[in-house]
Amino acid sequence: MSTPYGNLTDKTTEALQHAQSDVVQRRHAAIEPAHILFSLMTQEGGIVSSLFRRANKDEKTILSGLAGILARQPKLAQANAQPGLSSESQSVLLKAKDEAATMKDDYVSAEHVLLALSESPSLSTIFK
Repeated sequence: MSTPYGNLTDKTTEALQHAQSDVVQRRHAAIEPAHILFSLMTQEGGIVSSLFRRANKDEKTILSGLAGILARQPKLAQANAQPGLSSESQSVLLKAKDEAATMKDDYVSAEHVLLALSESPSLSTIFK
């Protein structure tokens, strides 16, 4: 899928769609980096949780930290039918596109998004 954020792999597109659904369900205003990371970590057949395991990072601790961040997000009175990306999430995806270009990859994958998320200010406590 070609976007302003580059050519996204199917798994990256799927994760962003899941994040959007999660935002609607939670009645949050916009897709934040925590929504994207949560979606990547819980994605069936995704690679992100295995990358954390290989790095000897406890998935349950990370998911618990993400749950805390998501619980602190302000709720809307009504669900936002088409929530967009927050400015921080837009920056993350642009950074992921840059990561892909640096690695001479044609597609922005979950790995590129994870690298970009690791620099996201709102997730600094997760990536310590």
